[in-house]
Amino acid sequence: MKAIGPGFALLLMLSGSVWAQQAYRWVEKDGRVVYSDQVPPAGVRDVRQFGRQPGVIESTPSYALQKAQQDFPVSFYRGVECDAACTDARALLQKRGTPFTEVSLRTAEDHAGFRQAFGSKEVSVPSLIVGSQKQIGFEPGLWNRMLDDAGYPRTGVAPAAAAGGARSPASANPPPR
Repeated sequence: MKAIGPGFALLLMLSGSVWAQQAYRWVEKDGRVVYSDQVPPAGVRDVRQFGRQPGVIESTPSYALQKAQQDFPVSFYRGVECDAACTDARALLQKRGTPFTEVSLRTAEDHAGFRQAFGSKEVSVPSLIVGSQKQIGFEPGLWNRMLDDAGYPRTGVAPAAAAGGARSPASANPPPR
């Protein structure tokens, strides 16, 4: 039997590697901690990258999903004391395979940012921003409709309506950054 050369063995090892999507954590200028699957913007601090987990296969998102994510970014707001409702809300986004930024409301500044982003005197979580559409409180039907309108796939496959590009949500207010 012939031995395998070191170069060929290395190639086999690399081709068999399995990678998962990266996750990031950073602190914005105002002190708000953000967790996201998107690369942090410039000017943030304390950036942490969470790693590729073995055994999980990463696939390239479809063009429609990439377009929806670019045109209508999703921000999921949750509170420290938000248990079941926030778990259900996060599960809805994860089941759909929707990339999102999770904003944890921990400080008075976080709450003020929420009130400004939503134009609301009260803070209620979980809440969602998809592009310029905003929904205070978790209502699965409304959240799904917002994601559908923006062209996000329901089950990992882009809907037919999004194949030619995502539709614009009705609201015209830009999302907070």
